Amino acid sequence: MNNQFDFPVIRETLFTKAGREVGQEVIVRTDTDAVMGVVGKNYELVPHREIIAAADTALMNFGTIRRNIRMDKGGARLFADYDIVSEEHEVDASQGYSDKVVPRFTMTNSYDGQLRFGFTLGAMQLVCTNGLRATTNTYSFSRKHSSRIDIRSIIDQADAALSHFVHVTYPRCVELGKSEIVDVDAYFKMLEEEKHLPQKLVAKVKDGRAHFMRDNGRQKPTEWIAYSGFTSYLTHDFGAIDPANLVARRPSETRREELTQLVSSAFGL
Repeated sequence: MNNQFDFPVIRETLFTKAGREVGQEVIVRTDTDAVMGVVGKNYELVPHREIIAAADTALMNFGTIRRNIRMDKGGARLFADYDIVSEEHEVDASQGYSDKVVPRFTMTNSYDGQLRFGFTLGAMQLVCTNGLRATTNTYSFSRKHSSRIDIRSIIDQADAALSHFVHVTYPRCVELGKSEIVDVDAYFKMLEEEKHLPQKLVAKVKDGRAHFMRDNGRQKPTEWIAYSGFTSYLTHDFGAIDPANLVARRPSETRREELTQLVSSAFGL
């Protein structure tokens, strides 16, 4: 089991060099003595392990769950993905082919005050290689940090989110699967001109994934395939080390989440 999220943290008062309190506190990871973040006096510290335990308890009755933990900023930010793999839905991907889509909850928490405790519900696309695609930002629930985690509230919100997935998210995925793209090059040019997505992201997907959208006799290019090209890049290629530039800074998980939400919005999810 991956327990990289379970490390000890404490809060300490922040002082000036002259010894005066500045009205803020620091969250310190005691096993490495690393500073996780600077927060206000009213910030309630909720350990990652409590978030995970609450989510495990709240979602255990929703079906067969697959969990994956992602960390950012040295452990300061938590992203916990829960895929409900027993809730499969099919989306037409090409002639005679279909993709499997399942609901995914992404729980969030942070020690630097940049992420509220909560979750986003999205659509997770299952693939035969490793079963991983980026989520969408179709439904979200969050609140300020509190020392008491309300499991009942998580369950109630999760019920509402699953209903949203069935009645809103999945039908939109089906629509994308039926929306044919006549000219792939013109489609990417439109995406560039609309500027809803970063130009560099569009260029990366166009250069590396456009071949998935060619009509080669097996599949017709659709907006679902285009969406899959973006989510595939964000999951598999975004943040990968460039052998020609080993000293380049690797993009953060936080930035990956931001781009995922932009893509979701651009495709109406």
